[in-house]
Amino acid sequence: MAEIRVTWVWESNSPLHVGSGLSRLGVADSLVQRKPAGDAVIYGEAIKGALRMGAEQVAAWSGAPQEKHYALQGTAEPCSWPLARLFGGDAIARCTPATLVEPSRRETRAQVFTSTAIDRATGTAREKTLRKTEIVPRGLRFRACYHVSVIDDEVAVVETLLIAALTAVESIGGKAGIGWGRMSLCSIGVEVDGGAHEPAEILSPERLESLRREIMKSDGVTRNEPKSYAQPLPTPNPTRQKWFKLTITLEEPTCLPDAPEISNKVTTNDWIAATTLRGALAGYWRRSGHTPALILSWLSDETAWTPAFRVVADELAIPAPRSFVTTKRPLGDTRPVHDTLAGKFPTAADGSALQWRSTAGDAILGSGTQATLASETGLRETRMHVARDYRTGSKRSGALYARESLVPDTTFVAWARVPESALEQQDLTLLLGKRISAGNGRATVRVEEDGAGPGFSSAATSSTSTALSECEVIVQLVSPALVYDSATGYSLRTLDIAWWSHEFDGIEPGGDQDSAIRTAPGRRGGWMTNWRHARAAVTTIAAGSVWRLRCRSPEAAESLRKQLYDRKHIGERSHEGFGWIAVDPPWFGGSASTTLDAESPAIPKACGEHMPWPGISVTPEALAGIARRFAGKRVPEACNPALQEIAARLRAGTRSSGSDDGDLNRLKTFCDKRAEKERERNAPAKWVTVMKTIPDELWDHRDQLLFALGILINRGSGTGE
Repeated sequence: MAEIRVTWVWESNSPLHVGSGLSRLGVADSLVQRKPAGDAVIYGEAIKGALRMGAEQVAAWSGAPQEKHYALQGTAEPCSWPLARLFGGDAIARCTPATLVEPSRRETRAQVFTSTAIDRATGTAREKTLRKTEIVPRGLRFRACYHVSVIDDEVAVVETLLIAALTAVESIGGKAGIGWGRMSLCSIGVEVDGGAHEPAEILSPERLESLRREIMKSDGVTRNEPKSYAQPLPTPNPTRQKWFKLTITLEEPTCLPDAPEISNKVTTNDWIAATTLRGALAGYWRRSGHTPALILSWLSDETAWTPAFRVVADELAIPAPRSFVTTKRPLGDTRPVHDTLAGKFPTAADGSALQWRSTAGDAILGSGTQATLASETGLRETRMHVARDYRTGSKRSGALYARESLVPDTTFVAWARVPESALEQQDLTLLLGKRISAGNGRATVRVEEDGAGPGFSSAATSSTSTALSECEVIVQLVSPALVYDSATGYSLRTLDIAWWSHEFDGIEPGGDQDSAIRTAPGRRGGWMTNWRHARAAVTTIAAGSVWRLRCRSPEAAESLRKQLYDRKHIGERSHEGFGWIAVDPPWFGGSASTTLDAESPAIPKACGEHMPWPGISVTPEALAGIARRFAGKRVPEACNPALQEIAARLRAGTRSSGSDDGDLNRLKTFCDKRAEKERERNAPAKWVTVMKTIPDELWDHRDQLLFALGILINRGSGTGE
C-alpha cells in the first residue's frame, strides 16, 4: 500500500473560535480549545470535519447528487468510494491536531468577545442574552497533517480529492455565518511514500476530470479494500519469553472508555486495559509488516499482560483496597487512610467519633507503610462535539456529544511477558482509545527488560510481611478477576476461604472467623470488532478486593506467599489483564496506629495574635512576601495533579529520617522536568524559573513552602505565562 501524507499551514484571516464546549466563571461562557500547556490548538475532529465539508463541496461541484448519497440528517458514512477512503469507518487515515507555528508570541493569547441578541421588533438588546465568547485573534498560523494509506491504483484519485478538499476549506470552527474562522493556505506539501508531489500538478484539469468520473460512477456502492499494510517480514525463530516493562506517555488526548453505552457522553478510565494495549500493539505490528500468525503467537494465551496504571509523583497508582476507608473531612491538612482489616475504626484525639467513607474507586500510592490517596484533579478534560449535516453544512440536530479524555503527558506503566522478539525495539509509537483518526490517542512507549515482573507484586517474606501476624497472608486484586465455578461453570462474584483452601495448600479451611474478606462484584464488557456490536458483559470480582488468609503455621504462610508470588494472578484470561494480585503489598500498614494520626486541627485564638488560618505558624509579613512573589505566576493546568500530589505528601509528612529527602527530591525532579520541556519549546516560562527556587529557599519552612505551592496550584490557568 502507498501512504499519502499532506502537511499544510493555515493562517486565520478573522477571529477564530474552535470551542471546547466548556466555560469558566469570570472568564467566558464558551472557551476555545487549548493544549495542556495553554497554547491554542485545533484538534483533529474540527479539522477532519472541515476537510469532509470541503470534500462534499467538491463532490457537489462534480455533479454528484447529495440526495442520492445521504438520507435524512446527512449520515456520516460516505457512499462514494473516494470519500470513503478518506473519511469512512474502514479508512486507514489519520488527522493530527493543528498546532501554532509560533506558540511563544504574545499575540497568541486568546481574547474575550462580548455579544448579545437583538430584538428584531424593537431593535434593542434582548434581556438575559449577554454572552462572552473566547476567541483566538486573527493572523495566527497553524500547522496540521493528514495521512492516508490506499492501494497503489487509487493513489491518484484519493490524492486529488484530498488536495481539492483542502483548498475548498474556507472556514473552521463556530460562527462561520458572521465571518469567523476564515482560513487561508500559506503552504502545502504532499508526499507519497516519501516522494514529493507538486500540488499544482495534482489539481490539473485532467486529474480533476478523472476524480469527477470516479465520484459519479460510485452509485452509492463502496468498493472493498484489501487488508494489507506492508510487505510481510520474515518470521523470526521462536524465542523464550521475558518480562518487559512498558512506560507509556500520552502525546495526545486519549479516551479509554470503560464500556460502550448508548449515551451522548463518553467517560474514560484513568488506566489502560490490557486488551486496549494488546490491540494497539497488534496494529503497530501489522503496520510494520509482521504476519498475522506471528502476531497471534505474540498475543496468545501463553503470554501475560497487565493493565497499565498511571504514574503520579514517580509512583504507581494502584486501585485502592476495598478494606481502606478515609475520613469524609480532612483532619487538619491530612486525609488519613485506615485499613479496616486492622481492627475497629479509630476516633479523634478528643474521643469523638469520626465519619468515614470507602475509598472504593479511588487509587492509592503505596509508599512504605503509609498509603496516600492519588488525586485525579486535572487528569481529565472534557470536550463537546457536534455532528454536521453534510448536505447543508449546518449542525445536525440532536447530535451533541461530550467526551472525556486523559490529558497529554500522563504516564502509565504496564508489564508484559512475551517472546523477546516481540518487543525488540526500545521506542514505539502506538495509537490508543477512541477517535484515533481525528488526532487522538498517540502515545510513545519505552520498552525495558524487567526480570522481576510486575512492580505491584512483591516477593514478601515473613520478616517484611505487612499482615497482622506471622501466620497470615494478605492478597489484593489490582485488576478485575474472572474466576469460574468448577461445578456450575458460572463466573463467581466473590471467593470464600473454602475456595482459597481448595486452590492453595496451607490455609485453614475453617478459619473464616480469623480471616477477613472485603470484596465486591463487578461486570466487564467489551466490543466485538468483526460483528460491530457490544460483547455481553461477564461477572467479575472487582479490583481492590482484599483477602486476609489465615494459615496453619508460619511455614505454611511462607509457602503460600511463594505460591502466590510465582503465579502472580488468579482466575482466567491473565493474558487479557484479568486477575493480577499483590501479595502482602507494602501499602498495608498493619495496625491502625501506624495508618492513622487522628489529631484534631489547631483551634485559632479568638483574640490576640493574628493567625492567617487554623494550624499555621507564619507571620502575616512572611505570607504577604510570598504572595507578592508567586501570585502573578500562572501555572499550566497539566502541572496541577503533580503539584497537588507533592503538596499532599508534604502535608502528611512525618519528618522522619529519609522521608523528607524523598519529598524534596520529588519536588526538584518535577521542577527539572518542566524546565526541560520549556527549553524544548525555546520559550521558557517565568513560572518555571521561579519554581526552581522554591525547594532550596523554602524547604526548611514547611508552612511557607505549602503556602507557595498552594498559590501556584490555585493560579493554574492553562496559560503557562
